[in-house]
Amino acid sequence: MFVNQGLLAIAFFEVTALIVLLVLFLLLRRDHPDGYFRLWLTGWVGLTVSSVFELGLIVQESQTLRLAALATQVLALLLFLSSAMQLTLGGAKRNWPVLPLATAILAAIYYVERNAPAPYFAQLHWETAALESAICLWAGWLLWRARARHKGHGVRLLAGALLVCGLNSIDRFQWVSHPFFLLRLAFDHLLNVSIGIAMAVLVLESARARSDELNDKMRRLSLLTAASTQTLSVREVLEQVLGHLVESLGATHGIVRLLEGQGGAAQLVAGASVGFQQSYLQKHERVAVSEPWVQRVLQKDCLFVRLEEGVDAKERIRMEESGVSESISLALPGKEGPVGVISVGSFQNVRFQRDEISYLVNIANLLGLTLQNVRLFEQVATVQQQWVYTFDSIGDPIFVHDTEFRILRANQRLGNLLGRDAAALVGRMVTDLLPRKGTNYKSCPYCEGIAGEGDDPDPWLTGYFLASNSTFTDPRGRQLGTVHALKDISERKRAEEK
Repeated sequence: MFVNQGLLAIAFFEVTALIVLLVLFLLLRRDHPDGYFRLWLTGWVGLTVSSVFELGLIVQESQTLRLAALATQVLALLLFLSSAMQLTLGGAKRNWPVLPLATAILAAIYYVERNAPAPYFAQLHWETAALESAICLWAGWLLWRARARHKGHGVRLLAGALLVCGLNSIDRFQWVSHPFFLLRLAFDHLLNVSIGIAMAVLVLESARARSDELNDKMRRLSLLTAASTQTLSVREVLEQVLGHLVESLGATHGIVRLLEGQGGAAQLVAGASVGFQQSYLQKHERVAVSEPWVQRVLQKDCLFVRLEEGVDAKERIRMEESGVSESISLALPGKEGPVGVISVGSFQNVRFQRDEISYLVNIANLLGLTLQNVRLFEQVATVQQQWVYTFDSIGDPIFVHDTEFRILRANQRLGNLLGRDAAALVGRMVTDLLPRKGTNYKSCPYCEGIAGEGDDPDPWLTGYFLASNSTFTDPRGRQLGTVHALKDISERKRAEEK
C-alpha cells in the first residue's frame, strides 16, 4: 500500500484529464492547422509527458524522473508562451528563436536542480519556480492585452487561467512545507486542466467565427453575383466578384483570364484584375494555354505557386514583374470544359486554410456558371438589339399585337407618324393607340378591314397606307398574334390623281 494515496490520486487525475484534452486537441488539429495551435499542441504533449513522469515519481523515487518532469514542464510552458506570441503578435515575432532559448533554459535548470535532496517529489529551487511563474504571467499578459481583437470568451479564459497559474506557482518551492500542500498541488493541477479547456474553447470559437465569416462572404458573393448578372456585362461581373474576393481573403492581387480560341491557338485573355499595374496587363494580357503552368491549373482543382519554389520560367517572370510572391489559381468550370482561370495572390506569405480553399472552389464554380449565363444573356441581348435595329430600319410603319390586341412591338416609323416614342407603345391596347374617331371597329381596324385598304386616307396616319396582315403561331400551331405592315402608297395615289 502506498504511503500517500491522496497524492497518487491527485497526480492520476491530472494525467487522465491531460490525456483526454490531448485527444481533443488532436481531433481539432485536422480542422485548425494554424501555427499557434501546432505550437500549443506540441507544448500540451510535453505537459502530458511531464504529468506522467510526476506520477511515476510518486510510485518510485528517482532523480532522473524528477529532472525529466521539470524539463518537460518548462519546455511545455515555453511552447505555450511561443504560441501566445504567435496568436497575439502575428508575424512580428515569427522568427522568435524558441529552440536555442529552450535549450539554454533547460541546461540552466539541469545545472540548478541536479543535486536536490530526497524526497524528490515537488522539490525544486526558487529559480525554477520563478522562471515557470514568469513564463505563465508573460503568456497570460499577452493574451489579456489582445482580448479585444478576438471574439468570444476563449482568449479571456486562457489569459485568466495562465495569470492565476503564474501567481499560484510563485512560491512553489515552499509547497512541500506548506500545511495545505495537497490542496495547493490539486489547485495547480486544476489550473493546468483549466488552461487546456480554455484553449479548446478558443479553438472552437475561432472555427465557428471563421465558418460564420465564410458563410457570410459566400452569401454576399451570391447576392453580388446574382445582381451583377443583370448588367449583361462580363467585365462588370468579373470586376465586382474579383474585388470582393481579393478583399475577403486579405490578398493584394487578383486576375481572371478567360479562354479564347480552340486547340493550339487557345489563349487566356485578361478579363478583370485587381492590384496589377496597367503596364503589366498590357504586356501579359494574353497567356498561351499550352504553357505548363496553365495546363497544371486546368488539370487540378487548385494550384499553389510560390516564387521561391520550382516555377516555370515564364510564370516566374510574370510573378517577379507583378511583385506577387505567392498565389493560388483555380479553373473556372463550364458545362463543356473550363471557361477561364482565376488567380489570387499576395506579395506577402499567405497560408490559405482548408475552409478558405473550399470557399475559393465554390466561388470558381459559381463564377464559371455565372459567366456562361452572362454570355448567354449578352448573346440574347445582342440578337434582340439587332432585331430592333432591323425592325426600326424599315421605312414603313409596322406593329405587332397579340390575340388580345395588346401591342407587342412597334417600329420607329410608326412612332414618328403617331408622334410618340415607339418603346412607349409596347403594352398599350390597339384601341388606345388608334382611337376610334367615329370609325366603327371593335378591336383592330386593320384586322377588321376598316382601314388599310389604300383607297382612302388612313384615319390615324398621314397619307395612304396598304395593310399587309400576317398571323404568327407557336410550334403547335396556336395563334399568338398578328403582324401589320403598312405600306405607304401616298406617292402612288398622288401620281394616279394627276
